[in-house]
Amino acid sequence: MGELVATISRPYNISPKIRYNIHDRGHVLRFGELKRILRETGHSSILKNSGRILDLPLLFIYGRSDMSIEYYGAKVTPDSLREILFGLDVLAPVLSTFRLISYEDAAHNKRMEVAVELVEGATLPLPVEMLQETVFEKLAAMNGDFLNAWKRTATADNMPELRVFAFNTGPFEGGQRRLKNEYVASNIKYDKL
Repeated sequence: MGELVATISRPYNISPKIRYNIHDRGHVLRFGELKRILRETGHSSILKNSGRILDLPLLFIYGRSDMSIEYYGAKVTPDSLREILFGLDVLAPVLSTFRLISYEDAAHNKRMEVAVELVEGATLPLPVEMLQETVFEKLAAMNGDFLNAWKRTATADNMPELRVFAFNTGPFEGGQRRLKNEYVASNIKYDKL
């Protein structure tokens, strides 16, 4: 298993991407190889009713390759935040996307921010402070290193932040310029006031 390389040649793209590394972890498995593996493990009946006629390969995708930031030694990934943010009933209906931002402040302290973009015209149905506490409690419950960093190591003036932005504002201004969503940004420049 490694990083996937793809060729993208859509007629409406100005320049096609040839052997473009999309930085997703995964692999390709030929259908015949899958049948052999299932037969050897006694699971060939799984494909009995698949209705599959073509012998095309299967593509397995496991997520982005090391898309994470560090917060006081804790590795924080966008996958864990995606699960938390889209799992909140109060936030999921109004959530467009999010970004995990790592930057240094004026005193050269490493900072962590979770920026949330709302769908166009939406408002947050609860105070940001309540949402922030809920998100970081859930992150601490699933990531012991983050729990230690947040509750024991971080100083009171360097707590992780959750900020909510209206559609296409702040770090989301200008929309999505890349082929895939950008969930991690370092040293991003935007007016925080």
